[in-house]
Amino acid sequence: MFGTVHLENEKNIERGKLKSVQPAADVCTIRPTHRLCVTDLHSGLRFLVDTGANVSVIPAAKRPFSDSASDSYKLYAANGTEIRTYGTKKLRPYSWTFILADVKQPILGADFLSYHKLLVDVNGRKLIDAVTNLNVIGSIVTHRSATIKTIEMNNPYHELLSAYPDITKPVCYKETPKHNILHHIETTGPPVFARARPLAPEKYSKVKKEFEYMQQIGICIIIKLY
Repeated sequence: MFGTVHLENEKNIERGKLKSVQPAADVCTIRPTHRLCVTDLHSGLRFLVDTGANVSVIPAAKRPFSDSASDSYKLYAANGTEIRTYGTKKLRPYSWTFILADVKQPILGADFLSYHKLLVDVNGRKLIDAVTNLNVIGSIVTHRSATIKTIEMNNPYHELLSAYPDITKPVCYKETPKHNILHHIETTGPPVFARARPLAPEKYSKVKKEFEYMQQIGICIIIKLY
């Protein structure tokens, strides 16, 4: 799921007071820990900030599509229990592709925090933008659940996969490639392969959003030739 997260300062929260929230995955005998929570202004979702989670997820309870599970991503709790996933969804303006999964609490994982250069200040109850130094005030909650991982702990290849974490995470093109090989699409002159055909408005809207997303994460760039 790709979308925008508008972080909102949480008001009227007594400093030091702990609140209980639903666990992100039902795992037994997990010792409670204190975590930072922040609220998305538009959706009203309260995100658990978990620097130990490999990926960012949101509950799939209200997914607007089929109940069939997706084979694209495999998530696991600490006891090895597999967490079903249902594709992805996009959110803005802190744009990110969130995994729709069988969790009860939205989670901002290490992938989201690292990409947007966000620092977690649990003592100050703040999420800080390292680039602008702006921050959002959250709240401290007790959380009785294990961190979500993309690799099963009992997997015989666990150590090898852990050495290359990008293999088990959604693709994100943040770094400049080390080569100079580029694919390009001609947008001027006669068609190279087939005549362009207009799409239905609904399909065009979806394709346009997906193309804009590919621009944001660096898959596509627009080059103007004069």
